[in-house]
Amino acid sequence: MVESAPLAAFQALVDDGLPRLGAGDELPPLWHWLALPRWSPASSIGEDGHPRRGSFLPPIELPRQMFAGGEVTRHAPITIDSTLPARPRSVVWSTSTAVRASSSWSPP
Repeated sequence: MVESAPLAAFQALVDDGLPRLGAGDELPPLWHWLALPRWSPASSIGEDGHPRRGSFLPPIELPRQMFAGGEVTRHAPITIDSTLPARPRSVVWSTSTAVRASSSWSPP
């Protein structure tokens, strides 16, 4: 279910003067991240504050995560208070070495 409460909270936070979204309205691009959150139980959170690795991300023992880019394809509009047939899926297409002044890492 695409619930309106997280969207209303975000709109109140940014207070941009735009009309409030309501039931039946289409989500703006990328707002699915607000409307369809995946909250992890506290018992599954690692030391870095992210869910422990090993299900979606490989079980690597490094302290930092970095998101460098992505692509979202919308196949149909998502409307508030609608029920979606299935959860969106995420795919890792590739990994690469990140180099910083203090460290570097290569995927296994």
